[in-house]
Amino acid sequence: MDDEAAEVNRTTSADLGPLNPGWLNPGLDDEGELFVCTYITANVQAQGSAKGPDGWFAITDASVYFDHPVHAQLGHSLNIDLRNPTLGPAARVAAELTAESARALALAILEILDGVPAGLT
Repeated sequence: MDDEAAEVNRTTSADLGPLNPGWLNPGLDDEGELFVCTYITANVQAQGSAKGPDGWFAITDASVYFDHPVHAQLGHSLNIDLRNPTLGPAARVAAELTAESARALALAILEILDGVPAGLT
């Protein structure tokens, strides 16, 4: 993957202007303070494979965002989607992680990659 393909595209609530669409869910945090989900998102082009409900498929992009999870019993989670939109909605693998788990995973990935001999990457 070249440097241009590895560029991260980020979206935040500030990019949306003064309007508050429905998915920017206002609420109260644990201290009773008002908060609004930012839906901060990083999108990257990705190369690899993932196994979905219909079997293996080629990954073309990945999204990472911090928001309300769909399934995990958490208030907020770090969400990772590995997908290939050209193949339809079944070509998606999703993960919802606690912030602590996401940081541990990120560190483990970097540790493994840093240990790989230069000729293999």
